[in-house]
Amino acid sequence: MILTLLRIHPLLLLLLLQGLAGDPLSVAKELLAEQPGQHVNSRVPWASNLSYKKKKFMDKFVDELMIPLPPDVYCNILIRSRNVMVSSSPCKKEHYFIHSSWDNLRNVCKNNKFPCKNSMNSCYQSTAYMDMTVCQLLDGDLFPYCEYTSVKKRKKVVLSCKKLKDSTSLFPNTVETIAD
Repeated sequence: MILTLLRIHPLLLLLLLQGLAGDPLSVAKELLAEQPGQHVNSRVPWASNLSYKKKKFMDKFVDELMIPLPPDVYCNILIRSRNVMVSSSPCKKEHYFIHSSWDNLRNVCKNNKFPCKNSMNSCYQSTAYMDMTVCQLLDGDLFPYCEYTSVKKRKKVVLSCKKLKDSTSLFPNTVETIAD
């Protein structure tokens, strides 16, 4: 049961290794009680509702609270716990965790659009600089055997944005890159 809980919540493993968590079973129960829906299998069919797409984007690209982890483990923990990649997929050379709110990122989609370099989507660049953590690949070829280092930066964000079905408003879909 403990191994299952550690797979569900990797931050618990970090706390246990640092001796900060106390009794592992009681801490795991607390974590599950605090966030009941978060640990259920979240692989829901791609829906057109905003709440599902918002959650997927926030999980993959946003750390609004800037979780206080040491730089040598920050990206490794977040990438694994947030399902940024699926098993046996190639390691991403870079990944970004933006330290901003959903509303700020959604407003980026109101800026002037331009073609994205690596996709068929339209891109939008933030006018303001945003705090972020850039995860840079150190070692590994296939997930989950990817090792990252964390670098804090303040850059502009380039997002691809999409429309919801039956809607005129855009929402952030992917962080494409960062810019000066």
